Amino acid sequence: MQSLKRSPLYGSHVAIGARFINFAGWDAPVQYRSILEEHRTVRSQAGVFDVSHLGRLRVMGDNATDLLQRVCTPDIAALPVGRAHYSLMCHEEGGIVDDAMVYRLDEQSYLVVCNAVNTAKDIDWLNRWVAPGWRVLISDDTMTTAMIACQGPRAAQTMQGIVVGASVLRLRPFDWIRGNIIARPTLISRTGYTGEDGFEIIVQDTDSLPLWQVFLFEGATPCGLGARDTLRLEAGLVLYGQDIDATTNPLEAGLGWVIAWNKEFVGKEALLRVKEGGVKRKLVGFEMVGPGIARSGYPIVKEGQEVGKVTSGSYAPWLKKNIGMGYVPTELSTPGTELDISVRGSITPARVARRPLYKRPAAVEAGKGGSDLIDNR
Repeated sequence: MQSLKRSPLYGSHVAIGARFINFAGWDAPVQYRSILEEHRTVRSQAGVFDVSHLGRLRVMGDNATDLLQRVCTPDIAALPVGRAHYSLMCHEEGGIVDDAMVYRLDEQSYLVVCNAVNTAKDIDWLNRWVAPGWRVLISDDTMTTAMIACQGPRAAQTMQGIVVGASVLRLRPFDWIRGNIIARPTLISRTGYTGEDGFEIIVQDTDSLPLWQVFLFEGATPCGLGARDTLRLEAGLVLYGQDIDATTNPLEAGLGWVIAWNKEFVGKEALLRVKEGGVKRKLVGFEMVGPGIARSGYPIVKEGQEVGKVTSGSYAPWLKKNIGMGYVPTELSTPGTELDISVRGSITPARVARRPLYKRPAAVEAGKGGSDLIDNR
């Protein structure tokens, strides 16, 4: 039996009482004390997450831009150095291979942060589309680096107190810079997956423990995958393998803003046909009207007939209600539409709600194209 991968911070997680789960082949902390407490801390103060399970791929060479322009849906060629962009990779029929964050490091190199479950698949997918004669090198840096996320209203204050040689307060969402934290060189981006202001930091694996400890010393609360999931659900952020996958396309998932239609990319022809014909279903948010939590896979019902399935569902600790997401026929996607969820065979009323159900009150200006909704995983 293949052993689970572990973050270089694993020992620290054990020492502070983390509970672990097998997440995409990683022995990952799901919670430390209480998922509810961790969730509420991120909404009101600052939480710190070990997200080293995310894939970190460097794409380098004379034709690195050509490759990512071909494989990714946004206009990667227009991405300036010092910026990142949420991106999709689609197969020829328009389904989603993965969603990832693409950082432009310099004129000929990029960082692609992808879902843990897809790291090996994404490497194969990128290599598949390297044209003969192109000069491209794809390096998997996942196991030689670590990634930490600091999220919440006090994240900027926490970061500014520990970063040397750079002003993180001047970063816009999706900007990144290089700076030092306790004399360790780091890549710092204003990105996240919680619906809050926040930062993600990439550092060499051997430097990760002092970095993690300084966040704890500064008062950030350690948070696990459980809170990360409920936070992203409140904020309407999709999870690969549940809300999107190879059988779903960007338009029905509400991710059409990630597509640059003025360039060629894998899957464009299929997506143009969907665009012209109109989507038959849409991913919607909903809130439960009756008691019960809608879990992934539960049937969505209208007038006694199953019309879709729940993709994600949970109790929302900040909103204090049961919420979820799922695909329904387009004609049932208008906010306010009444539906039912079959909760373990019991029909429970629900209502379509506008995504995101939660949006932070003093949102940092996030630029254009819906990027205030979509952060990294």
